[in-house]
Amino acid sequence: MLDGIRGLAILLVMQYHFWGIVPGLFGRGGTSRLDVELGRLFGAGWCGVDLFFVLSGFLITGILYDSRGSRSYFRDFYAKRVLRIFPVYYGFLAVLLFVLPHFPSLAANLQLDELRKVQVFFWTYSTNVFGSLARFSGQVPLVHSQFWSLAVEEQFYLVWPALVLLCDDRRRLMTVCAALVAAAFVLRSALVLGAGFEVFDKAAPYNLTPCRIDTLATGGFVALVLRGERAAVERLARIAPYVGGVAVAVVLALYVTRDRLFPADGAVATFGFSALALLFGALVLRAVTAPPGAPLYRLLSGRVLRTFGKYSYALYVVHLAVEFQLMMHIGGQFWLRPIAGSYVFTNVVFSAMCTAVSFAIAWSSWHLVEKRVLALKRYFEP
Repeated sequence: MLDGIRGLAILLVMQYHFWGIVPGLFGRGGTSRLDVELGRLFGAGWCGVDLFFVLSGFLITGILYDSRGSRSYFRDFYAKRVLRIFPVYYGFLAVLLFVLPHFPSLAANLQLDELRKVQVFFWTYSTNVFGSLARFSGQVPLVHSQFWSLAVEEQFYLVWPALVLLCDDRRRLMTVCAALVAAAFVLRSALVLGAGFEVFDKAAPYNLTPCRIDTLATGGFVALVLRGERAAVERLARIAPYVGGVAVAVVLALYVTRDRLFPADGAVATFGFSALALLFGALVLRAVTAPPGAPLYRLLSGRVLRTFGKYSYALYVVHLAVEFQLMMHIGGQFWLRPIAGSYVFTNVVFSAMCTAVSFAIAWSSWHLVEKRVLALKRYFEP
């Protein structure tokens, strides 16, 4: 079930990055209504990152709350996070910076010179802070710009275990989660209205961890609800569709009135982000409480979504590099020509190519590295 949610999230993010890039690269754009509407639709795929955040908050809070009585609480948590995250992330950085420069044909188009200049922020998981400061605006290489969200997660891991331990009472921790949801909205609103404009770039409401903590805290709130009284869980599960419905209405209103869901848009960065956090929180709650046979259960239990979810981490790490590398080798292809003024076929072909290559790399990463390293988790059980 949870792998299905991961699969949905990674497909949203990948198609957001893949769709429309080829016509744009050649200075073209589809003239058909279908091109315009699909461009707007896939342009909202960045919200898959928000879904990842909510799911991460849900899982991490549940793990920490359940193990808070362990004498090796911190050791077990951080050891498992290191085993899950570092091999793929740092392995990918090492390949980019130390291996690919010896293979110019593979290194071309990956902005390695730009990456090398700012690599300290990648090694230290601080690209989200670096990219949010006005003085460094635009210096994060576009090919590797997705790493801002991994930085947010790492910074969350630094403080959340201690907070869960300090707020030993479940209801107290739920109150903290609710307060963080409200605080994130206030902080984003202040930045959108111009607070700190001399220090922060317009990307700050999207990139900074305190601004995005509402998604993580919403997931944490859901995890804590599920560890409460059965009646309360059932009651909230019944309410969740209505909360999700209101959130969908807000998102659709922004989508229509703002022409698209653009994360740098002030209305989206304030009301939109909050609505997405509530929507995905309701989705996770309904998903984990849905009975077998329910439509949502069947959807998220589907083989395709679960498979993409299984390999989602490596897919997220490599997919932009794959996209930019493939763009070098598509000149002159027959499928680049528009059909009746539409580039839908071009986008479908390129997206399929990028997805297939990214999946092959992620599959290899899982079987050659990840599952072997993750087997070491057994030494860090409470």
